[in-house]
Amino acid sequence: MNGSKGKIPAFAKKAHRSAVAVLLIAAFSVLCPAHNVIYKPPPPKPPPKWKVTKALYDKYLPKLGPKGGVTGGQGARSPGMPVGPGGGMTKKSTSTSAPRVSWEYWWARNRYAFFEIPNLADNVSKMFPSTPLDEDDTSGSSTVNALRTKSVNMIRPLLDHQSARMKRGALIGLAMLNDTESLPGIQALLQDGNQTVRDSAVLALGIIDSRDAKHSLMHIARGTPEGCRIVGQSSIPAYFRGFALISLALKKSTGIVPLLRYVACDLDSLPDVRAMAIEGMGLWGGEEEAKFLMEFVEDQKKADPLLVSTAVNAVGKTGEPFTLPFLVKNLFSKHSAVIQSAIIGLGSVTGAGNEEIVNRLQRCYRSSNDMAVKGFSLLSMGIIGGPEALTYIDRIVVNGSPSDRPWACIGLGLALKNSTTGAGKSACEKHLIECACSEGNRSTRGAAAIALGLMRSKEAVRSLIGSFEKESNPELRGYYATAMGMIGDPSCTGLLRESIREDAPQLKAQAAVALALMNDTDSAPELVDIFLTSNNDATKAFVSLSLAYMGDVRIVTKIFEAMERGNDLDDLTMLHCMRLVSKLISGRTSPFLDRLAEGSNLANEYPMVEYLLEFGI
Repeated sequence: MNGSKGKIPAFAKKAHRSAVAVLLIAAFSVLCPAHNVIYKPPPPKPPPKWKVTKALYDKYLPKLGPKGGVTGGQGARSPGMPVGPGGGMTKKSTSTSAPRVSWEYWWARNRYAFFEIPNLADNVSKMFPSTPLDEDDTSGSSTVNALRTKSVNMIRPLLDHQSARMKRGALIGLAMLNDTESLPGIQALLQDGNQTVRDSAVLALGIIDSRDAKHSLMHIARGTPEGCRIVGQSSIPAYFRGFALISLALKKSTGIVPLLRYVACDLDSLPDVRAMAIEGMGLWGGEEEAKFLMEFVEDQKKADPLLVSTAVNAVGKTGEPFTLPFLVKNLFSKHSAVIQSAIIGLGSVTGAGNEEIVNRLQRCYRSSNDMAVKGFSLLSMGIIGGPEALTYIDRIVVNGSPSDRPWACIGLGLALKNSTTGAGKSACEKHLIECACSEGNRSTRGAAAIALGLMRSKEAVRSLIGSFEKESNPELRGYYATAMGMIGDPSCTGLLRESIREDAPQLKAQAAVALALMNDTDSAPELVDIFLTSNNDATKAFVSLSLAYMGDVRIVTKIFEAMERGNDLDDLTMLHCMRLVSKLISGRTSPFLDRLAEGSNLANEYPMVEYLLEFGI
């Protein structure tokens, strides 16, 4: 007590300060009656218009709660969908047996972007029967309408078939033919007992051009009670929501952007679903979406690196040049998946011949032991191109390590694709020809062959033909065939026609596509026979693609004849028949989902992306 003599207790000091504050406020109120309100700080500045806020979400969408049908965690998956670590789906097998971090895998996922289809529009108009069904119609349009009507009438009843494959073929075929009258039947299969049928029904809603289909997809993506009713479940399965988001984004459906933003930031949604929303924003593109994704990355730095990597990859997919500094910054991330996505993005947004970015990519290549980082660096350098990139990549083609040289070959082919003629180009072309024909490593030889196809090397034709004839490995011969088709030299036609008769599914499939790229419509009848008789799924898919590229509508009648025989065809063939007929009549040749595959960080992606691409639609 003696030690505290003369001191004012703490509670007394606090009371004294409070009393003084009250007196001051009272005095201020008397002197300034107009301001008889205690001062309040100004409201915070509104967030940038691209930032997700609850107000923005409520403006466009109904409020969603536990009764709205959206469930997180494992409850958001469908019965039978395998669950992996973190509640997401497990990785499924892919359409190619190549390792994920390999140029072969990259090519399987990106090749459609590099296939140039000659005179497709002219083929479709020329290949109609010489006498239209309506003799007064000289344009052939009545023939198209008659074929479409016949195909719809033939396919629609198969929605009720007991075979899951038949249902899947009917779903996609009718959607590609834009048969809106079949919409009730398509929606009914959202409640089918087979998972792949249900998945195909969601994708069919995304392909068909219908306001009602869009309405259903929006409810499924939002997870509303109406969406639950449509799919016949108490909650919307995660993969349904993801498929719906991607379908709406690919179609650039109005009103989808706020939903994509909301789901991307919704912590109650599974990572797979959030990733689909982020992928959708990249596919949508535009300045505002790029800004949103950049801010998302900054806000989510402590989140799952794979989710951040997906967002960085989506920034690159927007193609917006102003994102270049952001992508450069992410080259220094501590997560390899993010670095990989930034490297891929730089290939998409950097202007041609930008030496500064090429030099940065060279440093990434030299300083990393990550195979994907090194391979993607060489790819992006090739896409950017320019003398600096050509010189550097060519040096790796000649003297690089066995694991890097295949990537370098592809990068060099991409760089030469848009390069002007010159001594440097000729030397690089010569090195690729040597790799394709005399290299001991088969992977490097295949990559060099595709690279020569990318640059449309006329100088390489004789060497490719010679190597093709001497080679015994069917996979490598398939790459040679693809390269010849991409180059398009008529001297290769006879050899490729012989190749489709060989008993090697991989070669047969690649040679069929090569003939289509060369516009060899004379081979169409033989390709139809292969298509109908092959028991290999990949062969049927590639031959179907080649026939669609040729645009020979006359073959529709041959497919009709085969389909009408019914029991003569197995379910797999019928599935491909329906898809082929719809492609030929609608003119839709490119796979619906190919944009999702192009330019993706295939070394690190969510299982739902892989699963989507397995549909081959």
